[in-house]
Amino acid sequence: MRKRGKRLIKKRVVTAMKLLGPKNDIRWLKVQVVASFCNVKLNIPQFEIGKDDKTKEFLNYSPLGRLPVLVTPSGSLFESNAISKYLCNIRRENNLLGKGAFEEAQVNMWVDFNTYELEIPVCCYVSNKSNAKSQKHIEETFACLNNHLLLNQFMVGNGITLADILICVIINFAMKSDKMDESFLKKYGNLFRLYNTISNQKQFKYVFASQQGVGKKAGAQDKNVQKNANNEKKKDKSNKKKDNKNDEDDECELLSDEPTEKKTKKANPLDLLPPSSFSLDEWKYKFSNEKDLLNVAMPHFWKTYDANGFSLYYMKYDKLEDECQISFVACNMAGGFLQRLDNNFSKYSFAVITVLGENKDYDIEGVWLFRGTEIPFEMKDHPSFEYHVFKKLNVNNSADKQIVEDYWCSKESVGARPLVDRKVWK
Repeated sequence: MRKRGKRLIKKRVVTAMKLLGPKNDIRWLKVQVVASFCNVKLNIPQFEIGKDDKTKEFLNYSPLGRLPVLVTPSGSLFESNAISKYLCNIRRENNLLGKGAFEEAQVNMWVDFNTYELEIPVCCYVSNKSNAKSQKHIEETFACLNNHLLLNQFMVGNGITLADILICVIINFAMKSDKMDESFLKKYGNLFRLYNTISNQKQFKYVFASQQGVGKKAGAQDKNVQKNANNEKKKDKSNKKKDNKNDEDDECELLSDEPTEKKTKKANPLDLLPPSSFSLDEWKYKFSNEKDLLNVAMPHFWKTYDANGFSLYYMKYDKLEDECQISFVACNMAGGFLQRLDNNFSKYSFAVITVLGENKDYDIEGVWLFRGTEIPFEMKDHPSFEYHVFKKLNVNNSADKQIVEDYWCSKESVGARPLVDRKVWK
């Protein structure tokens, strides 16, 4: 019998991509935020305009000196939009370029629109060039985006894409300049909703450090961004000292499924609560598998419910006059609200969220079950929490118990209002 010889496997060397450009430049920030959403690690060396962009090596990367430049194992790329699309392509599973050929074309359309109709006017406005003309252009663009978002939760499809990210980076850049504040953006309610959603994503916050929302001062943000960059530099130096780090580890670090944001593991306060006799997992299993929710599942729930360890809250979206007039838009908003919650929060909660109504008058309502006797931090930290009304329910009150059963068990109507959609958080 012939012996099988050992096959030598050559390790694939993966070099981390390098982003060249002045830190905090608007186009540099675009690439940084997109890389964060794509979970792609970039090496960011110090770069001095007037010096580093004049070297022969750099001009080989970008013949006309265009910035920023991404240096990859396959070659170099310049132009921030091209770099951003490349990063989205190497992490295609995130669908940041849309789902399918048509959505991808729509994403490209809005990316180009953002460049010419928002990015350029904002840069002129911030640099005090043609202020009146630039401001008028920005207002017209905001109005256009706001109208589009009246019927759409995101710019394209039902999830975050490159178009949403780049638009919100430009808006954030304008906010940092102190020439545009929250009150200006709030005039465009639908656009403000999108900005609020994107700017509160951890990937966005990671790049802009300790930014808490709109209206942050530029100086504080620049300081925090610089601090992050310095931390990354120290981390890179530390990694180089590890002799036992092989090439496969480098690849895992570059394209890891772990979040790029450095996490400090902290005990969740809900884990420190006294043990409860009520099993949330058992209830979720019962709810998912019991066909007769009202007559079988709910009696079991009330029998085992622990009011000292859990709490029930009715929730309603506090809509504006022109919101929730179209059923599918209201359904998308309800789904988007749940999508923006941390998946780990399901360990401590359960909910049924409904869309009720007809004839251009729809409401988003539901009932939540929380671990603990108060609304948890995870819910209060939700970017849209302030736009919802919460009312604590008393299980000793028959009317409140009826509210729970109506929202959790009804599949056709609630309180004489037709049920359009029903989403379960578990």
